[in-house]
Amino acid sequence: MKRLFAILVVVFLPLVAQAQTWPEHENTFINDFADVIDEDTETRLKARLQALRDDKGVEAVVVTLPSRAPYQGEGSEGTLSEFGIGLINNWGVGDAEKNDGIMVLVLTDDREMTVELGAAYDKSHSLAAMDIIDTVFTPAFKDGNYSAGIEDGTNAILAEIAGFPLPEAAPEPAPATSTPTATPASDTAEDGGIGKWILGLFGGLFAAGIGWGIFGRKIKDSVAVCPSCGEKGMHTERKVLQEATEDAEGLGEETVTCNNCDYKKVTEFTIAKKPPPEKKEEFSGGKSDGGGASGKW
Repeated sequence: MKRLFAILVVVFLPLVAQAQTWPEHENTFINDFADVIDEDTETRLKARLQALRDDKGVEAVVVTLPSRAPYQGEGSEGTLSEFGIGLINNWGVGDAEKNDGIMVLVLTDDREMTVELGAAYDKSHSLAAMDIIDTVFTPAFKDGNYSAGIEDGTNAILAEIAGFPLPEAAPEPAPATSTPTATPASDTAEDGGIGKWILGLFGGLFAAGIGWGIFGRKIKDSVAVCPSCGEKGMHTERKVLQEATEDAEGLGEETVTCNNCDYKKVTEFTIAKKPPPEKKEEFSGGKSDGGGASGKW
């Protein structure tokens, strides 16, 4: 038996050590694991991907990783294309029947990227993806501008492959048609004084609200009258006896004592159930048979 176990270890241990793994997606739109997309760009791009899904039912996702090496296992020499196909299929991007998913995968430290397409797309779509990689994505990446390259390149992919129109350019501001009238210094000073007064008033109210939230209980205790001795000055403490869960309420205990006598009152209170965790978004189960294109910079 020991000999058999040793043989199994020798045979299967290298396979376990080299096993392929995949990153877990955080959402179904943008997974910026390399942290190279700025916040404004991510907001705009996510809105575009959401609109594509709402209007055409097509799932497209943008993924950035520093490198694919940590996921390929020790000693593995898989290609970028194999990794991209494996990732889009592992996540199941695209409709399960239409297989129309799109994945833009950028590996910043490896300095390579791929656009993976679902099985529904043909060779012409792969050629279009290659052209966009060469003319939009990689030129921006060479300049270190990942946000612009990813946004412009992804918009081009959505337009050429999914038939989703490019976003309209923001209109330029109209030129001024008249010279603004100068404001008298006295009016400006007066407006500034009123503005400062209003700002000070709201600031005071805001500070008072915070102060009451922090010290409200202490203030309330300091003026509370003891039901036993009639003196002012109480002390309140709360502690958790049983933590709340998603299925059951918790239990707490409140102890009120008097600062002037031996009065003590202990009461229990309930703690609301914990809200259930947000359900993770999932893709629809689409598959790719290797369509798409890749590039380096």
